[in-house]
Amino acid sequence: MSLNTFSYLLNQYKVVAVDDYDQIPYRIYIAPSGNQVTELTKVICIDLDHLVVFAPQMIGSYAKFMTPIRLIDPNHDNIEDIKKRIEELPDLVKIDLVRIMEEKPETTNDGFLSFYDLNEYLFH
Repeated sequence: MSLNTFSYLLNQYKVVAVDDYDQIPYRIYIAPSGNQVTELTKVICIDLDHLVVFAPQMIGSYAKFMTPIRLIDPNHDNIEDIKKRIEELPDLVKIDLVRIMEEKPETTNDGFLSFYDLNEYLFH
């Protein structure tokens, strides 16, 4: 993943909501640019405390099961500071975020190890 790819994809998205504590965001919700934000808007949640990126879900489901979400207010929130926090994420988190933004499935090795267990492979 190049930084240009990450920056390009991030520019295709806008910050639509945050969870914050003392006006410092600890969860950021991003959605594709141009979409009007409703309860049915699919957003990607970036958890800055746990350094985890969650697959797209409707913002309404996040509002039900997590802390209250505050929609971005351009007069109140500094979007550039929030985007800077996203750009400062560790590379592994950025790679996961790019995978989600590009809508690529997560790669797993399910079943791979059982193939190499010859007895398991031959007799089961």
